[in-house]
Amino acid sequence: MKKLSVSILFLSILFPAFSQSKLSLGSSSEYIFSLGHTTTSNGSPVDPVLRFSAWLNAGFVLEERFNNNLALVSGLNIRNVGMINKIDSIKLKHRVYGVGIPLGVRIGNLDKKVSVTLGAEAEFFMNYKVKEYINKDKIYKNNRWFSDDVELFNPSVFAQVQFGKKYYIRMKYYLNNFLKECVAEAGSTAPCGYTLHDKALTVLYGYPKTTQLFYISLGSESLTMRKHKNQKETPPEPKPIRNVRTI
Repeated sequence: MKKLSVSILFLSILFPAFSQSKLSLGSSSEYIFSLGHTTTSNGSPVDPVLRFSAWLNAGFVLEERFNNNLALVSGLNIRNVGMINKIDSIKLKHRVYGVGIPLGVRIGNLDKKVSVTLGAEAEFFMNYKVKEYINKDKIYKNNRWFSDDVELFNPSVFAQVQFGKKYYIRMKYYLNNFLKECVAEAGSTAPCGYTLHDKALTVLYGYPKTTQLFYISLGSESLTMRKHKNQKETPPEPKPIRNVRTI
């Protein structure tokens, strides 16, 4: 009975906040600067290279505002992310197109568009592309849907700082490996590795073991407020009645 009373009290406090909330819909886009940290099982060094992507990084944004200082944010994103790894004279470019569903809490002065958003995102990597270079010459590229070379589901956490009318800076860290860890074949004594598509079929033994991906992006977000179904319209102010004298 005590728990029921507490629950009723909590809902009675929470319901007015939801009933007075304001819903905004809009779109977003971002320019992504990503960097990966890759290790190998045999300890060979891998040098990360900063990667930039401008296309296609776009999304649909939904903001549920409870007051001028607090809101929930969600939506749907299409994103081009990846990493570039350099091993001696060899360079490997890995990228995916992913679809993500974020959920975050936005705190700040929302009317003035100055806020911080903290949240997480469930992202599904749909299309994977790899390019191989030796001494800056491209020797191979391949593009596959739902590839076994990447983790198809990769959740992440992010922090976003909004400033001005619509611009923001976002920092994002993926929790799973970007590429699947290489594993030696069952019954084989040979170590696992990545086989290049050169004439010698060079093998990068132990590549990759772990591949952590992080990015910083510069983006824009444009929102338009919609009327909430529980939001009552404010009746127009009555016009003053003027006395009309008849002669």
